[in-house]
Amino acid sequence: CPNNFCHICPTCVQISKGYHLDTIEMDDNGESIIIDQVRDILARFSMTSQSAHKILLMANIGRLMDAAANTLLKILEEPPPRTLFFFTATNLRDVLPTILSRIQIIKLKSVEENILCQSLREKYPDLSQDVLDQVMMLSIGKPGKALSLIQNPEQCAFYQELLEQVRTFSDEKSITGK
Repeated sequence: CPNNFCHICPTCVQISKGYHLDTIEMDDNGESIIIDQVRDILARFSMTSQSAHKILLMANIGRLMDAAANTLLKILEEPPPRTLFFFTATNLRDVLPTILSRIQIIKLKSVEENILCQSLREKYPDLSQDVLDQVMMLSIGKPGKALSLIQNPEQCAFYQELLEQVRTFSDEKSITGK
């Protein structure tokens, strides 16, 4: 966007709707990323561009299957001109070391509780206060974790039960029962 992502120009509208030819966004849908998806990205990057840069935003690259990761590795080794890659990972141990060696890692700080809470309230206005409080406590300021917990109530319940077990264990006077 020539206006620093103004949200109103044709480029911003296309990006927001997912139609911009030079911006590819792959959200974390919980499924593995397969080689055909990476090949589609490579094909789109080989087309002529309508913007100054081509951008790939890929959430949770730990989902890459080995064949897909190796295919992505090829474009990382010799990226097309004016191409920007932005990857997120929930756990760096899930990312192939060959990919990690070719990217710059930026660790982000936790988001302030009031900011994250307000953002979640705006995105999920029908979310009960109890669920929001639980998500806020379990996500410890990590927006991706908060979204994951909201979208997967079973996972949220599992973590809540685990936390309760840890609290019960730590409150015991004696582990041996003596």
